[in-house]
Amino acid sequence: MFVLGRRTAGAVIAGAVMMAGLSVAGAADEPANIIKYRQNVMKANGGHISAIAAIAKGDVSFMDQAEDHARAMAATAGDILPLFPEGSDTGADHRSLPAIWTDWAGFEKAAKAYEDAMPALVEAAASGDRAALGGALRDVGQACKGCHDDFREDK
Repeated sequence: MFVLGRRTAGAVIAGAVMMAGLSVAGAADEPANIIKYRQNVMKANGGHISAIAAIAKGDVSFMDQAEDHARAMAATAGDILPLFPEGSDTGADHRSLPAIWTDWAGFEKAAKAYEDAMPALVEAAASGDRAALGGALRDVGQACKGCHDDFREDK
């Protein structure tokens, strides 16, 4: 029976882990995986928006959590464009319209409007003022709608 020393065993295990990582990394950028990932990011944003809306309307009394939701959205607002790389329009069901890739400048503008609405949302959420939160949330909603109207297929 062949016995490996500690260093050799560690090197073999590290090499196997690295090789496994390489094969996973190759699959990571498959269009279907990108589509699923971006759908999850958008669902997360939708969840945060819904939570903030419930707080702003006074349906729940978790005003102390509004800033957490706003900051989570703000943290990923600049990540929208990379979620739509060229070629990620096939491979899985999605509602992204071809206009994303044929009117990239328009899509960039819509994504920027969403990103630009985030600081006011975070500030309003931190203030504890429900009316300010509601106003900032309306602005974010308009930015979302502006993108969805032109770049997302209706259900």
